[in-house]
Order: sequence, then C-alpha cells, then structure tokens
Amino acid sequence: MNRLNGLTCYVSFPIEFGNKRNTERTEYLMDMLKNTYKLRVVNPKKISFNGLCEIIDREGFLKNKTEYICSKMKMIVKTDLKCVDVSNLLIAYLPKDIRTTGCIHEIIMADIEKKPTLILCEDGIENIPLWLFGILKPEYFFKSMNDLREYLDKINNTEDLYSISDERWSYTLSIFDQINN
Repeated sequence: MNRLNGLTCYVSFPIEFGNKRNTERTEYLMDMLKNTYKLRVVNPKKISFNGLCEIIDREGFLKNKTEYICSKMKMIVKTDLKCVDVSNLLIAYLPKDIRTTGCIHEIIMADIEKKPTLILCEDGIENIPLWLFGILKPEYFFKSMNDLREYLDKINNTEDLYSISDERWSYTLSIFDQINN
C-alpha cells in the first residue's frame, strides 16, 4: 500500500547533550524512514532560520549576553516547533540519561496536535520518562529499531484505515489520501 509514502516525519533527538553514537543511530533511523517508507524527513540539525541553526558550540554560545542567548534560542525553538506543526508524525529517539528538553517539548506539541508520536528508546522502554506514559499510548513506545520498523510496516501496508484502532493514524492517513487523490 505504501501509505506512509510522502508523509512528513519530524525526527526528534538530543542535540545539545547528544553524542556521536546517538547521531549515528538517528542518521540510520532517518535513512531508514526515507528509503524504506519514502517519508520526507525533517532533521532539526539541518533546519536553518535566517542563518541560525542548532547550537553546536554550547560553551562559546553561553559566553554571550543573556539577551543574545534568549533571542537566538527563541528563534530555534519557534522554528523547530513550527516544523513539528507542519509534519504529519513525529518519531523521537530518546537514549537513556541524556538531558533533552527540546525533544520533550516537541513530543508534547505533537501530542497536543494529535499526531502519531512514536518514541524509540534502545536502552529499553523502562528508560522512557514516566511522564510520557501519562500522555502517549504504550504501543507508541519501541525498544529497538526493528520493533519500530515492524510497527511502521503494519501502518504502511494496511488496506483498511478503520482496521487501525488508533484515531491519530486513521485521521492522518485519510487526510493524506484525500489530498493525494
């Protein structure tokens, strides 16, 4: 069916305190989403607004005045959240023990907008922040890339939208079907 083909997916992951392994895993995830499901992937590291993109040099950035930091970060936050807003779904890569305020904010915004919001924590579902259990369905939590892929295969290949018991997917896919027909 290829139901996911052409949808836009925002991929949320730790940037400020992330590490090389996390970057490699999210790059693998984004490649899989593009190549396997033909999703348009939004990578927050590659978003630029008036020449400003995610902060790479945190220490150098923090040497500036508070007003400067606030103005630049407000632009980054606003731009990233706008990208969440225009996406059809969000997939968050949440490794254990990495502070990630941006990811949590993006997850909550996607949830408020009733978008499919999927969480991948390869360190185990038990390491997903408990707060997220209060706002998202447990079937949105994945402990491996393979588990996430199996779930996306099911969504991608469903013929009957009503067989998907989740109103978020049914709504997202039916609207996209109408636009493409």
